[in-house]
Amino acid sequence: MTLHRHAVADALEALLKRVFPNAEVKRDAEAPSRPPAGGLVILRDSDPGEPEVTLSPLSYSYNHAFGVEIVSPSATGSHGLGHMLAELGEVIEGARDLGGLTEWLEATAPDLDDLAAAGAPSVATAMFDLIATYTIPSPLH
Repeated sequence: MTLHRHAVADALEALLKRVFPNAEVKRDAEAPSRPPAGGLVILRDSDPGEPEVTLSPLSYSYNHAFGVEIVSPSATGSHGLGHMLAELGEVIEGARDLGGLTEWLEATAPDLDDLAAAGAPSVATAMFDLIATYTIPSPLH
């Protein structure tokens, strides 16, 4: 049986692949110095944190922050990154329950940056969290 938080992470990975079909989507990976031509999206599973406990019936509610890093190819730069973020926002608005796995899904405001490595073109990056709120009967689920 898969842990609920892993099922949520799998669903988020599938959502990111669906939204960004040309980008390479990875889990818990290091960002390369040069992103693939279609862009790169990294999903970080992270720790779910401490739950809010309800005693009757016994349940554990989490606001699990999954880290996301998007690297836009140099040809499109910040314009392409803005388009990618807007597209993701629209999909999240239509899939807040993530297929029944979450009670609510939302994104935090992105931290935007332009990075330049020696001898490489600059790339636009965005780092933010996807907050998945879900309730389970035990922290072991």
